[in-house]
Amino acid sequence: MGKHTKRYDQGEHYEALGNDYWALFPADTTAASHCVAARIRPGFETVRKPHDDCEEYFIVLEGKGEIFIDGEVTAVGPGSVAMAPPHALHSAKNMGTTDLVYLFIEVFPGGVPEKMRDWRQVVADFEKKYAVG
Repeated sequence: MGKHTKRYDQGEHYEALGNDYWALFPADTTAASHCVAARIRPGFETVRKPHDDCEEYFIVLEGKGEIFIDGEVTAVGPGSVAMAPPHALHSAKNMGTTDLVYLFIEVFPGGVPEKMRDWRQVVADFEKKYAVG
């Protein structure tokens, strides 16, 4: 794989709130997006939250789950694509017995905000904000 082509598990790995993520094309390397692969274990879900400055796209690669977007819950599986518009609460939940694996791509119409350029700090702040206990 090259600089502009990656498998979903070839990015920089990090964990957040019990889930695994790989930053494939992170915000500090692009002009207007942030692309991450997510692996949600059976029974786990992501934090329900909005983004004010981007649209977020979900592309499901493996597993079965539910995507919550703006009050609507939809069953998803391999090949499913979803979009959370700016300001919409959204989350993903694994409803299966195997990992739910998907790409999420945040698209910033005005370009990646400066606060997102240090995406590792954004992840650390996110964990502090939503940590249980």
